[in-house]
Amino acid sequence: MIAGTEHSLALFCLWYALAFVDCTSSVTFLPFMNRFQSMFLTTYFIGEGLSGFMPSIFALAQGVGNSKCVNVSQFNDTANTTTYHIETHYSSPRFSEAVFFGLLCIMMALCGLSFFLLNHTKVANHFRTESKDINYKQGSIASSSQYPASSTPTPSPYDSVELMDSDSSGPNHNSEFQKQTSFKAIDQGELCDASDTALFKKTINPLLRADYIYFLFIIFVINGLSNGVLPSVSSYTSLPYGELAYHLAATLGNMANPVACLIAMFLPMISHVYIGILSVLACGFGSYLMILATGSPCPLLINQTSGAVLMVLAQCLFVGLVSYVKVSIAQIFRTRGTIHSLVWYGAVVQAGSMTGALLIFPFVNVSHLISFTSGDPCLTVCA
Repeated sequence: MIAGTEHSLALFCLWYALAFVDCTSSVTFLPFMNRFQSMFLTTYFIGEGLSGFMPSIFALAQGVGNSKCVNVSQFNDTANTTTYHIETHYSSPRFSEAVFFGLLCIMMALCGLSFFLLNHTKVANHFRTESKDINYKQGSIASSSQYPASSTPTPSPYDSVELMDSDSSGPNHNSEFQKQTSFKAIDQGELCDASDTALFKKTINPLLRADYIYFLFIIFVINGLSNGVLPSVSSYTSLPYGELAYHLAATLGNMANPVACLIAMFLPMISHVYIGILSVLACGFGSYLMILATGSPCPLLINQTSGAVLMVLAQCLFVGLVSYVKVSIAQIFRTRGTIHSLVWYGAVVQAGSMTGALLIFPFVNVSHLISFTSGDPCLTVCA
């Protein structure tokens, strides 16, 4: 009994244990991915997005939340009269909760198997960079012979190298060439082969303290919105527009996450200014969704198709922009930061999520300063 209401203590304890593992693994898994080539960091974010997309597909297949309005009659024996009223009837799910959680359990088992294979198979070891990549990342000069063909790291498109002949100090120094090129071109053998005596010197600008503060502040804010504030009010945002709009917002929003991460893999963003602009746009779409939630059960354009379209579009753009910014900043931290940068990244992600959840909780559950009303699909009438 909590605050006069019965709750499942066992469920709370299990939920807390699951959340604890989820939050701590987010902090430690990012530095772990630093052991692999940079493309694995982006695929990590893609998998993180799919982890939300797949359960939403299961929920759609289950058919949860489908309702219909039924005209119910009630006969009064005393007055010999019959009254009629509308009731909301929710359809039964196509399969039980046990099946739904069983599917989630299978997902978790596959994740555990993947993690095991990532650590204990030769195929995965082929893509490891380990300490060589860390030393290289810190700006040391390494010979190409240090990286055999089977273990050559493939840094991200952010990385660049300067190709210099090892005999550049000799008399033919002016005839030697220097080029800026990507690791990808070198790996493909477009500039030199394994017999060359060239040295690869990475030319990067390390992040300054101001850069860390700037990027970590962005991560703090957008994760506070995406993981803390907006999920708490998502039903107030989308459900007033109907069940179809609600399911589209949830499904397409979760789909936008891995799509944005995939785009970031091939079109990364390295400009500090553009990352800031995209973050402001994401906050703008998030603010629009928050305005819709405060107007529930009769938000803007409630009786128009355009209202539902704008809501779904805002949800997709918000999730997509946030995911794109998160991946871009993580890649910048990996290529231009220290070996502890991704640890700070993960910690700030969780700090922002916790702050957002703590800020919105009293408004949704306690305070009357902001009214969040769910309404009824059959009884709520908006002018």
